[in-house]
Amino acid sequence: MTGTVTSAEDGLPLAGATVTVKGTTIGTLTDNNGKYQISVTPSVSVAKALQANAAGVQVVSTSGASQAEPTIRIRVIGSITASSEPLWVVDGVVGAVQPNINDIETITVLKDAASASLYGSRAANGVIVVTTKKGTSGKTVFSYLGKQSYQWRTTNKFQMLNSAEFFQKTGLSLPTGQVM
Repeated sequence: MTGTVTSAEDGLPLAGATVTVKGTTIGTLTDNNGKYQISVTPSVSVAKALQANAAGVQVVSTSGASQAEPTIRIRVIGSITASSEPLWVVDGVVGAVQPNINDIETITVLKDAASASLYGSRAANGVIVVTTKKGTSGKTVFSYLGKQSYQWRTTNKFQMLNSAEFFQKTGLSLPTGQVM
């Protein structure tokens, strides 16, 4: 991301201004011409974005598959609801699905009982409140975000040993009393 910081009064470039990414510790200073360049590590999912940026939120990967979405836990596991998933509220719609990370304007995590009480017992595992970006007037802009992965099984690539061959090849001995 690049840009120029200018004075609001006269529009002249500001040297030495601090530019930070909101909600993070990533930042830089402008050069003598007010220009800056900053690198931002984009998140591919809401869960991964919350992982390091929301205190008290646990993001647990339940599968080793690269496309599997991790589980978000805000409160203790095991509550009065059947699931340990938090309640999602997207643009005021209670129980909505997780939005695309690129559509999110703001995200708020409600962890304590007082702030989540508006949603009653459904908020037993915490609440994630999301506001999505709104359209703007003017030129229409289309964007595309694609994700692709490959998986394949290897078959007949390895010769497998049975237990007798394993012990013979490794030189290990069977535990006493064990017969193959």
